[in-house]
Amino acid sequence: MAQKKFYVVWQGVKPGIYTSWEECKKQVSGFENAQYKSFPAREDAEKAFRENPWRHL
Repeated sequence: MAQKKFYVVWQGVKPGIYTSWEECKKQVSGFENAQYKSFPAREDAEKAFRENPWRHL
C-alpha cells in the first residue's frame, strides 16, 4: 500500500497543505518559481509550512 504524503505549497496559486499530488499540481503547474515539497506526516508538513521554505528545499 502506498504511503500517504502531504504536500506543502509555499509559493503557488494558493499556498497551503494538500493531501494529493493532483491537488498540489494544480497549485504549482505553470506558476513561476513555485516552491513545494512532500512530507510523510501531516505534523511535518504543518511545521514546514509555518517555517521558511529554504529550510526544507
